Amino acid sequence: MTSESSDRSVLGRLAGFTIAKAPWMIGGWLLFVVAVNVLVPQLETVVAKDSTPFVPETAPSLRAVKEMDSTFGNGKSRSFIVVVAERKGGLTTEDTRYVTTLASRLEKDTTNVTYVQDLSEPQLRKALTSKDGEA
Repeated sequence: MTSESSDRSVLGRLAGFTIAKAPWMIGGWLLFVVAVNVLVPQLETVVAKDSTPFVPETAPSLRAVKEMDSTFGNGKSRSFIVVVAERKGGLTTEDTRYVTTLASRLEKDTTNVTYVQDLSEPQLRKALTSKDGEA
């Protein structure tokens, strides 16, 4: 008997066993899934207990965020998010209205948001608008 035929017979026997005991196999897998779900801590719990930052305090990117916040922000930011609106052919009045509404909503969220750039100033809006007017 060659190695190849031996492998086939082993796989054939394994397949036959699996088919013959299908309900037990499914039950075993379900039991395994339940056990893992119960025994392994949930991600939310792990994150709540250990709030170690993903990026070390000495990382250049984090130092840059702190420098930007002290220069341009209010000294309370831990990260920056930039929201960009873009439309082929240029932003519509409705797009601009949406961005303005979003900025207002973000400004009201004083728990999670420390600073929102005011784009109502025409010079600033012009400086932050792409040359083709699409963003």
